[in-house]
Amino acid sequence: MVIVIWNWSVLLLVTVLWNDAESLKITSLYVPRGATDDAYIDCRYDLEGEPLYDVKWYKDDMQFFRCMADGSVHEFPVEGVYINYSNHATVGSCPINLTRLSSSSAGKYKCEVSLDAPTFRTVSETKILRFMQSERRTQVKNDISSQNMKSVFRNQTDAFKAHSGVTTSKDSLSIHVVIFMLIFCSF
Repeated sequence: MVIVIWNWSVLLLVTVLWNDAESLKITSLYVPRGATDDAYIDCRYDLEGEPLYDVKWYKDDMQFFRCMADGSVHEFPVEGVYINYSNHATVGSCPINLTRLSSSSAGKYKCEVSLDAPTFRTVSETKILRFMQSERRTQVKNDISSQNMKSVFRNQTDAFKAHSGVTTSKDSLSIHVVIFMLIFCSF
């Protein structure tokens, strides 16, 4: 009789643990591998009928966002993380739009979903986001550098004309610029 009760106890315990293990899961975690200016991230989950406590987002183990079961949301300051989000969350998903990305935005993004009492069971998944320099930012930087170089050449040419007392036509000015560039670049 004791053996039968013990076997039923073990079976009941295994069944409870098995059902608990299946009651909460993250069905998809979307974090792009790389992003430039902004990035959409989303954590979708299945509660299997259990009550939600909250969904938390972390960057490098620092919490920056929380969706509560009642739909309220809370934002926490974390360096490199700027977000746009809905002011009311829906059960089953916790999407966020990361904005103003920079190199400090890169890192590990983790979604953590927790059930309410009595179990407060928690599951989490993590993905890495890399910051990539956008072509637009690179182009702006190159345009600024190009404008600065043109300004330097213009100023040097004007200085050359002022010191030499030479008045030049447009064609001879171009020759002076080329000569100046050859001299300037040889240093």
